[in-house]
Amino acid sequence: MGLKDVLLPVAYVVSYILLSPFFILYWSKIFRYSTISSILAFIPSYAGVIIRRVWYSYTLKKCGTNLYVDFMGNIRYADTTVGNNCYIGCHTWVSLADIGDDALISGFIIFLSGKEQHFTSREKLFREQTNPDVHRIKIGKDVWIGAGAIIMADIADGTAVGAGSVVNKTFEPYSIIAGVPAKVIKKRE
Repeated sequence: MGLKDVLLPVAYVVSYILLSPFFILYWSKIFRYSTISSILAFIPSYAGVIIRRVWYSYTLKKCGTNLYVDFMGNIRYADTTVGNNCYIGCHTWVSLADIGDDALISGFIIFLSGKEQHFTSREKLFREQTNPDVHRIKIGKDVWIGAGAIIMADIADGTAVGAGSVVNKTFEPYSIIAGVPAKVIKKRE
């Protein structure tokens, strides 16, 4: 049994104690979920990763083991589910989503809650229109998403998404997709 095996459980207990006021503020509906998640995103280093792991494990609809949410990473909806062994990179914003096991999500990625993110009425000013409907995005297992991608549609199991891609439709499993909008480059063998 190494030092890490002893310190990690202690870090979880300390994180839970430090997060207690945030749990109370969220569960009593004083603060919105996204507000607290945004505050916790500012905590740097591995300590921030552990604190975010504890926060999400107690507040998400489902949170698997070994979730790693890097600096400024943020999951915005408590109704989101995350599988085991998932990595969410720095400055990544996850809206309403179901993320499968072993997903590697790089940095500076935005998960929109569906494609209907635009206001369309000419009868009202943009600022007077309500937000469009929120849709759940499904991210399959064993998915890799490159830096700077914008995700607006489901991503099938085993898919690799090139950096900077805009995914606006779902492709077959084990595809390698890239571009604006994303297209199939080839299949994973």
